[in-house]
Amino acid sequence: MKEKSTKGIWKVISASSMGTMIEWYDFYIFGSLAVVISTKFFPADNPSAAFLATLATFAVGFVVRPFGALFFGRLGDLIGRKYTFMVTLVLMGGATFLIGCVPSVPVRRLTLYKLYDAHCYSPFYPPGRQARCQLL
Repeated sequence: MKEKSTKGIWKVISASSMGTMIEWYDFYIFGSLAVVISTKFFPADNPSAAFLATLATFAVGFVVRPFGALFFGRLGDLIGRKYTFMVTLVLMGGATFLIGCVPSVPVRRLTLYKLYDAHCYSPFYPPGRQARCQLL
């Protein structure tokens, strides 16, 4: 009987350690690539400001962690820790994937300009065309 409870506690310890390791690995990757991320996702006009904005984004992850612990801890108590662990893994992986899909600053600027251009010259939106002609 005692061996079974000891085996169960090691299972819980290993599962929670795995989740913590994956979470800290995500933070480690973001922190290690902060310089690269700052040049890709923030304007390069002021590299110091871009780097500080990246570190501020990094800090938001630490500020939000207790709220996630409260929410997902309660969810784990209600519906099960295994399911909650899988949900958090999918959310972290999905968020990381979506960050990889975000275009860099020059591409975003070009895309926004093209969208603005298409919107202003659209025959379906005369006020935009009028405003564009007035600016020219």
